[in-house]
Amino acid sequence: MKHLSGLNLLEEREGAGTPANKGDRVLFNMRLFLNKGDEVRLNETQATHLPKEMIRVVDGVTLIDRTIVLGRREAVAGVEHALMGMKVGGYRKVRVSPHLAYRDKGIPDLIPPNAVLIVALWIRQIPPIRWSALMKSVGIALLTSCIVLSLSNLAQAEVIGQRAAYAIELGMGNSSRHFSNCSLAVAVVGWGSSNSTWSLGPHGSLS
Repeated sequence: MKHLSGLNLLEEREGAGTPANKGDRVLFNMRLFLNKGDEVRLNETQATHLPKEMIRVVDGVTLIDRTIVLGRREAVAGVEHALMGMKVGGYRKVRVSPHLAYRDKGIPDLIPPNAVLIVALWIRQIPPIRWSALMKSVGIALLTSCIVLSLSNLAQAEVIGQRAAYAIELGMGNSSRHFSNCSLAVAVVGWGSSNSTWSLGPHGSLS
């Protein structure tokens, strides 16, 4: 993993195949912990609002299949940077400083402001980008950016992004069923360095 101030590699298991690079779409799972060890129950909170196809349970732990395109700022900077260079089947645990995570905003009731996070990441797939789906998502994002920016609940915004991107992945045939539940809004897993929600999917939360 390339050096980045505020991001420290704690554990790593290398996967197989070609490393994920900027521009690749990656499907990954993530667990968040506060620096003192308490787990952030983000997966469980979001899972109650997501289709079952996006949820997997591993050794009793609920995980969400999230998808982002690396380099598009669709995840917080620490997560996106940590995913760079990972291979399918690989695992990394990193310590992320607040300026590369949720800054002074946090996520209400989940992550306090200015929190240092421990992030565990697993890459499941690096599937090829389907450009038709990507262009659809970009168009929807442009039309609905005003809705996304009006959202005050970041955790809910991330859920909306996950659902929207999942619907795009399904294609137009089944997308309306999921978009009707997320008000056609596209929000991504990241609260970027500028503290704005980046609305490109599939992102990953996204997912």
